[in-house]
Amino acid sequence: LSLSSQQMEVQRLGRGSVFIKHGVDVATEQWLAEFAMRVGRDPQRGFWKSTAEEDRVLNVTPTRGRMYLPLHVYPDCERVRELCLRLVAAAQESGVEVPSMAPTHLLLVCYAGTEGMDWHKDSDRNDGQRVVRSARACPLAC
Repeated sequence: LSLSSQQMEVQRLGRGSVFIKHGVDVATEQWLAEFAMRVGRDPQRGFWKSTAEEDRVLNVTPTRGRMYLPLHVYPDCERVRELCLRLVAAAQESGVEVPSMAPTHLLLVCYAGTEGMDWHKDSDRNDGQRVVRSARACPLAC
């Protein structure tokens, strides 16, 4: 997994929260999307659940599925952890004040439509102690 060779643009959004434009290269974007869809198909922990009628539906709303699990549960967890740490380091090197971190959990969200894909604050009670901010086309929050 690689950071982008383009000039990264790091923008501070709030305390400990940044937006990194051109953060990863296209191959890494594709790997992350494939990773999310692969782990999202897990029948016990993925984005989908079965109803009493045996229909398969997204596990949060009709247009949103989510997974929030300890990082070590996911396949390729060390690759994901390393990418997260490299992005944090890149943000810090840009001069933006970002705290160091030791990622322990991974939040993945699958949107089946555009509803909820604008800037928002993930604040479900199961989102852990630190708030995660998500943006459109952000396949990974760490």
